[in-house]
Amino acid sequence: MEAFVSVLLKSPDAESPAISHAIFIAKMFHRRIVLATIGGNICDGEVLLYKDVAKQVQEKSQIETQIWHIEDASFSAALRKIENDGAGIIILDVKDDFTPSFVAAHFQHLNIPYLCVQKHFEDDAIYKNMFISAKAEMQGKDKIVWARYLSHLLKGKITIVAPAYKDAYLKNAVDGFVRTAKEHVADHDIQIQIAEISGRANIVTSMLEESHKYGDCLIIASTSGTMNWLGKIFGTRETKYIGNEYGIPILCLNPRKDLYKEGLYA
Repeated sequence: MEAFVSVLLKSPDAESPAISHAIFIAKMFHRRIVLATIGGNICDGEVLLYKDVAKQVQEKSQIETQIWHIEDASFSAALRKIENDGAGIIILDVKDDFTPSFVAAHFQHLNIPYLCVQKHFEDDAIYKNMFISAKAEMQGKDKIVWARYLSHLLKGKITIVAPAYKDAYLKNAVDGFVRTAKEHVADHDIQIQIAEISGRANIVTSMLEESHKYGDCLIIASTSGTMNWLGKIFGTRETKYIGNEYGIPILCLNPRKDLYKEGLYA
């Protein structure tokens, strides 16, 4: 089964920022694009409009583009179908189409990354300047893997935002993450730089502020993979990332236990 780049649409809009990012990513990985809509029945007129969007995208990008309409019982079930049918990544507009809380609640089961965008793609500088956090939790190798992969393809650089903890255990955890990241890129001629922040700082706020200083960039974030009642009321770490005020695109990675190993923290 050949993988494809999927874009979620809520309306037949060929100018969606999600489509502009999909075109770049599909060209980079030499994949086709699938524009997907999820929900109940759509009328014949809407079908024609969506088909016209797919035609416009294909003519503009010279990339094979299809339109799928999925009528599953739930949004989460439809996402699983898209993943199981071969999507390598799902891209969506979180400014006009989907809210951050909706994304955090419905995307937590995916094993593939999902890219949340607010602005149109302009140039590849976004994907050449990646930010990841070094945080004292037993998850995150997936962030390193994706950052290395994209940096290798685009000759980009990785910035690790690292809290300067005074506690010896937390300090060792962050140092271990940074060391592991450097080991992963050692054979790929990839530049890594460290942006140190206060150990008392809020990691999400600091990540957003540090990355915003550098202009065009991409944040690669590990999600919690869950949404409990506290998250629904106060928001989760990923909702704050996804709906960030700077419009920085966020590549979200749900926890992948098969990628963890003892001593790796994020």
